[in-house]
Amino acid sequence: MRAFCEALAVLRKDLLAELRSGEVLLSMLLFSVLVVLVFSFSFVRGGAPLPDVAAGILWVSLAFAGTLGLSRAWDREREADGLRALLLSPAARGAIYLGKVAGIFVFLVLTGAVIVPLVALLFDVPLFALGGRLFLVLGLGLCGFSIVGAFFGALMARSRARDLLLFIVLYPLLFPVFIAGVMASAQVFSAHPNLNRLEFFTGMLVAYDAIMLVVALWTFDRLVTD
Repeated sequence: MRAFCEALAVLRKDLLAELRSGEVLLSMLLFSVLVVLVFSFSFVRGGAPLPDVAAGILWVSLAFAGTLGLSRAWDREREADGLRALLLSPAARGAIYLGKVAGIFVFLVLTGAVIVPLVALLFDVPLFALGGRLFLVLGLGLCGFSIVGAFFGALMARSRARDLLLFIVLYPLLFPVFIAGVMASAQVFSAHPNLNRLEFFTGMLVAYDAIMLVVALWTFDRLVTD
């Protein structure tokens, strides 16, 4: 219970800081909307969107926006020396990590709340006919992104080449999330979905999230201490 309260305190700190500045969420929203609009002009022919591109564009925009948000969020921590203050606090390291994961996840969900309807509008996706399947896939994928992103964001927060290193390290590790997310979303968007493929890639996201969360919690303490 104490760890849960500590994680909520870290999340509250991040949300209050964002309410005061708005720089992280605003930059994520603007960048992701721009990506979707640019791709929409490229993949629309004769007034009709090309088939099977909506899922890829959705995940590309979320991936780029999420990486930008990670970079800006950890820049703020570095400038205020916030990470050092958190690590010197009596809060458990695992709770600090989970609070940062929750903060990144909230920003990604808010970005997705704008991007998903935009993609549905531009690419004729029947959003209200999809039920909860799309939100399950997106939630699992964004959770995996947050788990890995928070871990390596903290690890590289003090590095001078952190932005470059974040791209180099993050994307290969998130490759399973992007592949499973795109494939599962494509089945959700399809008029004739293959439920076996949808279940397989959804299960892949669940397994990835569980494995990466266990590994991150196990190693976060010693890595940030070193």
